[in-house]
Amino acid sequence: MRRLASRTGPSSGEFAESPGSFEMALPAVVPARADTGLAAMTRRYYGYTRFSVHSPGDGAWKASRGAQRDYRKQLYSDERMKLRTDIFVDLAAPIYQSWAERFNYRHIVHFSPDLPVQWRSRLEDAAVRYPCLLLDEVTDSVKTHQVIMTDIRAHSNDADLIVRFRVDDDDLLSSDYLDLLELYATPDHVGFAVSFGLGIGALYSNGRHSDFRLKREVLPSAGQAYIHQLDRTTGKMSVLRATAHNRIDTAVPVIFDSRSPMHLQTFHTQQDKEFGHADDPSSRLAQYPAVNDRVLLGAKFPTLPF
Repeated sequence: MRRLASRTGPSSGEFAESPGSFEMALPAVVPARADTGLAAMTRRYYGYTRFSVHSPGDGAWKASRGAQRDYRKQLYSDERMKLRTDIFVDLAAPIYQSWAERFNYRHIVHFSPDLPVQWRSRLEDAAVRYPCLLLDEVTDSVKTHQVIMTDIRAHSNDADLIVRFRVDDDDLLSSDYLDLLELYATPDHVGFAVSFGLGIGALYSNGRHSDFRLKREVLPSAGQAYIHQLDRTTGKMSVLRATAHNRIDTAVPVIFDSRSPMHLQTFHTQQDKEFGHADDPSSRLAQYPAVNDRVLLGAKFPTLPF
């Protein structure tokens, strides 16, 4: 997740919003598009999450910087891990499983061999309850592409399009995320990225989300998707040039859709961006307009305990 410095306004990658209350008049579920002959195509969707992967020195994560001993202590602290495990297992995984009941969907969970046993056990139990979860023990480096290709071969290369996307272990994607993403999973969009700019920010404390805010951002990491074509004969997936999520438009064409909130970013004191910084998550959240439509929030994120 990108570091947000302490400031009074949104970052250069975010749209300014006027403070105050915001009532969403948006559909809870994106309406289905008329069938254009694409129904016969097979699509496979893969989400992937780095579940506190132990990667010292990795500049992409704030928690990965600094001395090895301090880094590991921070990474696997009980407070940090309980929060992330509670959100991922109890709030995110049931949504992923609901997708798997309607789409060809797997969710890859990368984790390190030294993940403490109490958190590993919860992941393994979740994978039994929610069989869409595909646990990947990272022994060298995170290899999402390799995990995807292994799963595709297990299904005899039975796909035309492969769509992959990332989500952090402390964030959520909306229940209708794949419904909207499916509109863009077409042969015409192979090689494209899809970015959903509209989301919800919420404070997390004492096991609950609160203070829901509407948050728009240019090319956020949450749910940024990439569309590939699979050659059924060779079993090879088309290449899409990789770069940072907030610069993806410099590498590939991007579909940018901010019509409906597609993700929920959790603001809390255990965020990796917080390490070494004193800014208060509630003060950062306060710059965005409040969202008071609990019915719509419940439809978008049905696992939230209101």
